[in-house]
Amino acid sequence: MRKKRKKFARKIKKLAKKADLKIFELDEEIGKADVVVAGFNDDRDPLENLAVFVFEEDENLWEFSCPSMIEVNQMENFRAAAVSLTLLEKNGMYKKGCWAVREIKGAPTFVFLANEDPHSLNGEEFRKICLWLVFQVAEMRINTLEFKNK
Repeated sequence: MRKKRKKFARKIKKLAKKADLKIFELDEEIGKADVVVAGFNDDRDPLENLAVFVFEEDENLWEFSCPSMIEVNQMENFRAAAVSLTLLEKNGMYKKGCWAVREIKGAPTFVFLANEDPHSLNGEEFRKICLWLVFQVAEMRINTLEFKNK
């Protein structure tokens, strides 16, 4: 098992370097890498501090996820229902990837996910996947902020 995780670590480092993305945390024990995709200083920027987490599910499947940092239980019920419905409708438009709710730091949080075969990834594909996830989350955050301000 340890050897497989080392292989994951080598591959993810190589892909991130080719994609010109930075890894800010790599845990070989559990097969997880946190990849910096966007990091802006402006507090109002919906892309601030977005990262993509890559988990090695097995040697043929990596899960990419990008948390929105919007907790379901921090929204009013009607707003949470409206956002959930919108995301479910969007799920039907995707061939790869979907919105889900995952527990992050003890709170249910909206997350955008995609699964990929690591054997088919090169630097360019890795970058496209990471940027696509970040774009989906940024769009959701912008729409949620607009809805909140109405």
